[in-house]
Amino acid sequence: MSSADDLDEREPPSPSDNGINEMTSEMASSPGPFRNALLSKAAQTHKLRKLRAPSKCRECDSLVVFQGAECEECSLACHKKCLETLAIQCGHKKLHGRLHLFGVDFTLAAKNNPDGIPFIIKKCTSEIENRALNIKGIYRVNGAKSRVEKLCQAFENGKDLVELSDLYPHDISNVLKLYLRQLPEPLILFRHYNEFIGLAKESQQVNTEEVDGPGTEKPHLSIELNRIIFKIRDVLKQLPRAHYNTLQFLIRHLCRVAEKQEENKMTASNLGIIFGPTLIKPRQTDAEVSLSSLVDYPYQARIVELLILHSGKIFDLSLSPLSASPPAGESSPFELKGTNFSAEDKEQHLKRHSKSLVDIKELCLRFLRKSHQSTVFKRGRNQLFANRITV
Repeated sequence: MSSADDLDEREPPSPSDNGINEMTSEMASSPGPFRNALLSKAAQTHKLRKLRAPSKCRECDSLVVFQGAECEECSLACHKKCLETLAIQCGHKKLHGRLHLFGVDFTLAAKNNPDGIPFIIKKCTSEIENRALNIKGIYRVNGAKSRVEKLCQAFENGKDLVELSDLYPHDISNVLKLYLRQLPEPLILFRHYNEFIGLAKESQQVNTEEVDGPGTEKPHLSIELNRIIFKIRDVLKQLPRAHYNTLQFLIRHLCRVAEKQEENKMTASNLGIIFGPTLIKPRQTDAEVSLSSLVDYPYQARIVELLILHSGKIFDLSLSPLSASPPAGESSPFELKGTNFSAEDKEQHLKRHSKSLVDIKELCLRFLRKSHQSTVFKRGRNQLFANRITV
């Protein structure tokens, strides 16, 4: 579970450390054979009865023969003792088989989502934004290994039915990092690695003032840094739509984390150190590549830092709406054919471009006036000089 981007500061384990939801387990209030059992919040959503036939426990993944429970609605099977830590809610229909989620090609995970963003990324980031943006060291501090492994298993067994409200925030952030880290190919594809590393090296040579915070754009950024930022944007346009949408979604989330840096101590630079080697890495073919990737760590971090600090310029909402996406991998995020904008989006889009056109028109008029005044002045001066010679 550990990796180069994980530091050794860890969250203390729960007092009993027997499972995910144990600290918030409550006595079951509904009648039935398990009315006196301790049930997690997720377990309380099931209509439980005694297990009728041996089955595999969806919580601990071992065989249940005696002292088992099953849900009458979704057929989930579980040990009685595992009801205390069960994280899968009832979906009120038969629960599907186990899903292979971690280490699976990204296009397979994205194809079942209209916008191409895997459910595990949405669910984890949503929970972190709801209650963990102010927690010191979020994404830097690791969760407990045993709880993280159980949560990964819960996602594969229950998919989007996993209940996260009882869990430690560091466990949730650890699972998200683990999912991204185990992708066979990162969100920023292997073929763009060298180009991004080159841009990161160029950006470190540019002398510019520090930016106030994530997503802020300052007019005094140097021309060279602006060129690098727009080059990054152009390269990202080449990503498949699912990769682009997911990267944009994740970077916006990291911007919200960085906005609370005074409380959580997670600056754009710190987040870059953690997510850089995960989002952009070379194809691992031999020992030499591994060594070069170690040397490139600062540049991987720099790219993610730039994505966070300049997300407003790099990800243009008017050109890449997440609401209307074709199937994953079929087109670029900037092909707007068939895109449905809302009335408000259209109005903002038109206002933005109208304002730009007005500004351009005013600049042209000012230039023409100055040119005209200069020409008139020169003509008048020449005429006066000619009159003097004639006299």
